[in-house]
Amino acid sequence: MNRFIRAVSQLSKKKWVSPALYAAAVLFFLFFVFFPAVFVISMGLRVDLNPEVVAALETSFGVSLIATALSLLFGVPMAWLVFRSTGWKKEILNTLVDMPLILPTAALGFSVYLFWGSQYGLALIEKGFWMIALLHTAFVFPYVVRTVAAAFEELDPVYETASRSLGANTLTAFRTISLPLVKSSAIIGGMLAFTHSLSETGATMMVAGLASTAPMQVLAYKNAGNIPAAASISFILIVFAVTFLFLAKHLARKASISIDGISPRLEKRLVKFSFFKNGTVLAFFFILIIIPAFFLFIFLFQLKALPQADQMALIFSSLETSFLIACAVTAVNLFFGFLLAMFIGRNKWGLGKLFESANEVVLVVPTSALGFSLAFYWSGLQFPELLVIALAHLSFTFPFVVTPIAAAISALDKNLEQAASTLGATPFKVLSSVTLPLILPSVLAGVVMGFMRSISETGATLAVAKSVSTIPVLIVNMVKANQLADAAVACAILFAISFVLLLVMRRGVRRARSAA
Repeated sequence: MNRFIRAVSQLSKKKWVSPALYAAAVLFFLFFVFFPAVFVISMGLRVDLNPEVVAALETSFGVSLIATALSLLFGVPMAWLVFRSTGWKKEILNTLVDMPLILPTAALGFSVYLFWGSQYGLALIEKGFWMIALLHTAFVFPYVVRTVAAAFEELDPVYETASRSLGANTLTAFRTISLPLVKSSAIIGGMLAFTHSLSETGATMMVAGLASTAPMQVLAYKNAGNIPAAASISFILIVFAVTFLFLAKHLARKASISIDGISPRLEKRLVKFSFFKNGTVLAFFFILIIIPAFFLFIFLFQLKALPQADQMALIFSSLETSFLIACAVTAVNLFFGFLLAMFIGRNKWGLGKLFESANEVVLVVPTSALGFSLAFYWSGLQFPELLVIALAHLSFTFPFVVTPIAAAISALDKNLEQAASTLGATPFKVLSSVTLPLILPSVLAGVVMGFMRSISETGATLAVAKSVSTIPVLIVNMVKANQLADAAVACAILFAISFVLLLVMRRGVRRARSAA
């Protein structure tokens, strides 16, 4: 092994090695990630806006707007609350915010249905538009909170301290100092919420009833053999998501947030009601996010027996398939994703920003449209179904691996690497001894996010699968067949795996940071 490492280290000194690796990463990204994701745009199909398509698009955009508005309205104050908390309170809030993110979407949809619409919960809302809106709010809320909270953590406290020393109260300091400084993150968080809501498929199928969203309609048309209609909706979803991405990035750079015209006397009075404000935000968080998201565990306690042996065998078989796909995809993405992240972070050949934007495009493409696009991209090669599913998962999980690593490399102090090089270290030695230890937390985060995203994905899988069943697809089929107990057990197993992965990631990140 040591001999192999020495050989690789010596090879890294050759001038052609680095450009060759970067070129391989770029070509991999273009032909296995980017082009498959947007291939439907190049198909030259006529956009067919029949009444059914228009209704599905209206439902999707309406739900996404409601979910995004609620997430911003309550998510920004929630992020501030997380930021201002200390000690065990901060740890608990951080964990609770992350919990819906690690809950697989199929499990989330099932749990929300049980809480709001079934006899086992409140039975207040029927399946349809408003249950979809509640589901999507629970689904996207953590994206806003986590994005804005991270921005608050990076604020220099000197600004707020100076404002307070000049007589400003906490509300005035937040309105005039903190909020304008995190406006970019709030806009990006809203963009992530909107595009993720627009993309969600598997969980939506469990609460849709007679309503149909655009991603669901893509799958319905594809299964019915109406390829032009499915391509038409996919085209609209991809174009709109990409347009919204670049609009949000433009606003994040140019727009300003200024809330003027508020009476100082009124603001001082409002500060006294901060407890009421915090209570309202926490009530929203628990009633609309946490309790519906995890109600399925209350349902589990009501079960009198586990699923039959044949059903358990089916669950573990589907779980094995999901793990096989996720492990293979994550391994490939880690190798090529790390190289592309280095390419972006170091702005190689002056193309870093271009490929960063291309990576973000794939990140926001709705997964059902991506799956449909990819199915046509590879259709002429007659690949085995399992390989096509793996290629679909590879495409939509790749940005989750690249994004945090590229951000960490961009923020890295280049002087450390240059110092190691001047002392005679080979490029491989610099990478393994200096660069990698410093960015290891981001590498671990990207790997776990990509793996968990593959494990929980439904929409892209349904768009390309025919007979192979992953665990999220099995859960959707069980709910459709009214096998609620079996679906609950499958959801619990899937959540347990995701939760363990989260704990492993957090522990690995803490160790990596302490070692660095």
